Amino acid sequence: MAKKNKKNKAHSKVSSPAEVGVLVDDTDNQPDTIHKFIKKHIVKESGNIGKKETKKEIVAFEDFDDCIDQKTEEHIQSQLNEIYQNTDGSLPDMKFFEKKKRGRFVRALLTLLISLAFLGGVAWGGFVVFQPQFLFSQEDVILSISGEENVRIGQEVHYRIRYRNAQKMPLSKVLMRVKYPAGFVFTESSVTADNDKHDEWTIGSLEEDDSGYIDIFGRLYGNVGGEQSFRVFLDYIPSNFSSEFQKVATLNTITSSSPISIVLNSEDKIQSGSRISFSIELQKDNAETINIDHLALLFDPGTGFLKENSTPESDQYEQFQWTIGKFEKDTMNYTINGVFSGENLKTANLKVSLVGWNDGTNIEDAYVFAHIEKDVAILSTDVAVSLVINGSHGDFTIQPGEVMNTSVVIKNSGSEPLKNAKLRLIFNAPSYNNINMMRWAAVEDEFNGNVVGEQLSPQRRRGIITWDSFNIPALALIKPGDEVLVDVHLPIKNGKEVDLTQYSVHDVAVSAELQYGGDQKEVISSNPIKLIINSDTGFEVRDDVSADDSGGELHMITWLVTNSFHELKNIEVATDLYGDIYFDKNLVTVPAGKLEYTEAEKRLVWKTDTMPTSVNVLALQFPVMLKSKNPSQTQLTSVISFKATDTITGEEIILVGDKIELGG
Repeated sequence: MAKKNKKNKAHSKVSSPAEVGVLVDDTDNQPDTIHKFIKKHIVKESGNIGKKETKKEIVAFEDFDDCIDQKTEEHIQSQLNEIYQNTDGSLPDMKFFEKKKRGRFVRALLTLLISLAFLGGVAWGGFVVFQPQFLFSQEDVILSISGEENVRIGQEVHYRIRYRNAQKMPLSKVLMRVKYPAGFVFTESSVTADNDKHDEWTIGSLEEDDSGYIDIFGRLYGNVGGEQSFRVFLDYIPSNFSSEFQKVATLNTITSSSPISIVLNSEDKIQSGSRISFSIELQKDNAETINIDHLALLFDPGTGFLKENSTPESDQYEQFQWTIGKFEKDTMNYTINGVFSGENLKTANLKVSLVGWNDGTNIEDAYVFAHIEKDVAILSTDVAVSLVINGSHGDFTIQPGEVMNTSVVIKNSGSEPLKNAKLRLIFNAPSYNNINMMRWAAVEDEFNGNVVGEQLSPQRRRGIITWDSFNIPALALIKPGDEVLVDVHLPIKNGKEVDLTQYSVHDVAVSAELQYGGDQKEVISSNPIKLIINSDTGFEVRDDVSADDSGGELHMITWLVTNSFHELKNIEVATDLYGDIYFDKNLVTVPAGKLEYTEAEKRLVWKTDTMPTSVNVLALQFPVMLKSKNPSQTQLTSVISFKATDTITGEEIILVGDKIELGG
């Protein structure tokens, strides 16, 4: 047994009492069983130490008492008591230990938390460790367009569109579309487009890091200084999506300059009523080729300007527009002659524009390639020449067959007399085959002025009446405060005298000018008046009356419309019926359009969409029965109104037909 204890002692490897603690517990009915534990600087004993137990192998130290002295032992005992003693100072019974059971809820909660922690760890690990090597990103679909951002109008331009799939996610159903600026004219592209508009390309699929580009060539037109934009759209479907995505790229361009410049020459101060000449020069910059096929010059002198003539002649129907076509010279020159006239005219803002448009469009869609403005002062004069036609100082409409009742008033408001004055009245009228639309053979002039004709163009002829002191003695000396009045009556030919359809010009420009002085002649012009010649539309009302067997009156009414000069549209004839009448529109044969009758209001309206020049007459005849007569009733209808629109002049024609009156 001593040998066995020695083995146990050697097994302990304890070198000092300060490193050994002994806990005594009575287990398995062993009264003095010794349990050892390692506790630094603390030793607790219970039972006999250093004694040998014969029933069970015990690890002990026979020489433990030799290792500590009495004081140390007491200190250790005191420390152990502080640790294990109860609150009342007693020591616990170390023979029994009670094991407290944990609750089922706590165990379940702990199990749940551990499970969630485990699953979360698995998920995170799967995401980090086993995640795919790529994810789709719209930012990695790259689309761009590059090219000239500041161009000269009409310049040939080149733009490159680049696209790239900068990721490992394939793209399918890739389609590229381009929205060109309104002023861009396509000429060619490096890849043939899918459609006739040259603005769609099917790319198909883009694999990992696939890329490409398309070059687009053309010419760019626009307003000078205007901004336009190219917009590119790339539609595609990522391989791990079923929906379509879109990438957009834009590029703004400015048509910053024009290959043609404008020079306007005029006086800074203009005498009202005096003839003035404006000079316009178009200059090609650097004599370069102008790739513009449709150009026009526009001149806007403002109000109160009467154009006498221009070199070259302006476009037909447009006195301030010159169509150029293709600019093939280094310079082009234009001269406009005329006068400013108006009582309250102080300044004039002159505007000159060069416009151009692309094939397939017209001048209404034109861009402004160059523009210039200039303000000039209008100086008043002491001599006034006023023109009045049919009571109007301004423009108005007239019809073939009407008479132009023209008055010219000369007034000297200055302090000096006007000597040797000469007056001219000028009519610039439509013409064909040198036949003037004015009926000069029927002119009425009490002073018998000298009439001279001048062919200005195939479409326009001028007639001039001139008076001097031989015709009007008062022109020899017009004293301050004096007035001179001249009246002229000149009719316009009607459709019975000439074939009106042969005239392509539809206005008459009228003006007057006074010349006076000695060697230094002064010329004062009147206010200009423009007469727009509408179609020769006529409207007549006829009424044939017969007695009815029942004692009433049967009125067979006819509305007669005549026309031959211009085509009409939106024709409407209307009247109101009065009294105890009977009218049935189903008994009426309508030659064109439709007839509407409102029973409650007794209003009758005839509407026709068009009346071409090939149809000279439209007649609507209808019966109205006056069942009984009221002694106080004097008319069967109201005034009959006619209105239509002239398709050539765009003016509305309004005529009035006689009301149908009842007999006594």
